[in-house]
Amino acid sequence: MLEIRNLSKHFGSTAAADAVNLALESGQILALLGPSGSGKSTLLRLLAGLERADGGEVWLDGRELSKLPPEQRKVGLIFQDYALFPHLDVLGNVSYGLVEQRIPKEERGRRAEELLERMGLGQLARRRTWQLSGGQQQRVAVARSLATRPRLLLLDEPLSNLDAQLRQDLQAEIHSWLQRFELTAIWVTHDRSEAFAVGDRLAVLRAGRILQDGPPLELYHRPASAWIARFLGHKNLWPSGDSFLLVPSAAVGLRGGEPAELESHSSDGERHLIRLRCPEGALELELSSREWAELRQGRDLEVGSALGIALDRAALLRLPGDL
Repeated sequence: MLEIRNLSKHFGSTAAADAVNLALESGQILALLGPSGSGKSTLLRLLAGLERADGGEVWLDGRELSKLPPEQRKVGLIFQDYALFPHLDVLGNVSYGLVEQRIPKEERGRRAEELLERMGLGQLARRRTWQLSGGQQQRVAVARSLATRPRLLLLDEPLSNLDAQLRQDLQAEIHSWLQRFELTAIWVTHDRSEAFAVGDRLAVLRAGRILQDGPPLELYHRPASAWIARFLGHKNLWPSGDSFLLVPSAAVGLRGGEPAELESHSSDGERHLIRLRCPEGALELELSSREWAELRQGRDLEVGSALGIALDRAALLRLPGDL
């Protein structure tokens, strides 16, 4: 449904999009994950028509979009700062995009009201946006994008301005709406836990280039480089010549004949974070209370205590690249 071919955009000598190639099927949600400055927002703006590409093509439903203005692309964009109109009430904000589509006034109001009811926001219809909480404003921003019935929805770090608990709640809510409306979407984030929670597919972006994309768990268990492994949350990467050995947590057993020394230990009461020193390098592990008790084996462990662990060397992955 969506095909991006060699899409490029430079700002001076900086490549914000460096020959990006990507394809999405109808109904898929792609989590686009990358560090700050990697080009995530620029890519969305290119797709929405808010930036002009230096080269490449974007095809949506068999149409090439490069010569179409934003309002004709059938692409919705949700900004991280909501971008709501303070002089309009919620209903006016949600129906605003329908004005651009030249939908008759009566039909605009009916469609906006129906959508607000379906999303559980009907009670907010007559409120001004400045009277809403941050979470309510983001819900309204999503409703405004959905009202235009886009073929592709772009979400630019939609939860970055919210506190942790509200982020988690709204993440599940928005994800549910995307599935319920059977939308194809690209969800930009720098938060890997958010990316794994919302994406059917995951693409990792660095310096304007997509380094790897595919099912999220496939990327986690088979990262293409040491940098990707570290960025996706792997802690244990041992230098090995001009490459690295990835040591998955599942490859480490708590009892065995390989020597290790306890370097540090911290706990929040439920999880125990430990760092071990092995002959080949350091190991950082997160243990449950049961696993910590098993490791202690009825003795007090202190920094410097000697341990014996098991290491499944067949499960180690050799990865190219830097960190």
